[in-house]
Amino acid sequence: MLIAFMGGVYKEAVTKGRQALLRYRANQIADYEALCHFHLWPQEPDPKYIYYIGQSINFENWHKLEKTIKMPFTRI
Repeated sequence: MLIAFMGGVYKEAVTKGRQALLRYRANQIADYEALCHFHLWPQEPDPKYIYYIGQSINFENWHKLEKTIKMPFTRI
């Protein structure tokens, strides 16, 4: 009889603990979602175009290297 009573108490404690944990997690998620839309400064819009200005010397070096690497594999 005592064992059956203790078993029921354990299951009840587990259930209450799980409910408390889920409630705590739900509150954390709600707080995060509430703060997600709060911005301290206005966000900059994404640019329409992305500009890249490369250095031509880097391209020239790469192009020369590419030619020397591909040269041995050309057909005779």
